[in-house]
Amino acid sequence: MNFFSLCVTNGASLERRFDDYTSSLSETEKLILIKFASVIEREGRIAINMRPTSLVDFLASDRFFNIYTARGMK
Repeated sequence: MNFFSLCVTNGASLERRFDDYTSSLSETEKLILIKFASVIEREGRIAINMRPTSLVDFLASDRFFNIYTARGMK
């Protein structure tokens, strides 16, 4: 699995979902959300403390399976 390819694919999907969501907003609401998203793109940072294989699984499946999730499945 190519991690960078997965990120590019995920980015395109997020952009489509964002466009779909904003298409139903008023122009004022849309402008506010676009400005907010621009700030996040420029200034946002995230730190993920997990093994690379766990990170790939998380990005690919949109779910994070951990010990607390497993405990609830018993």
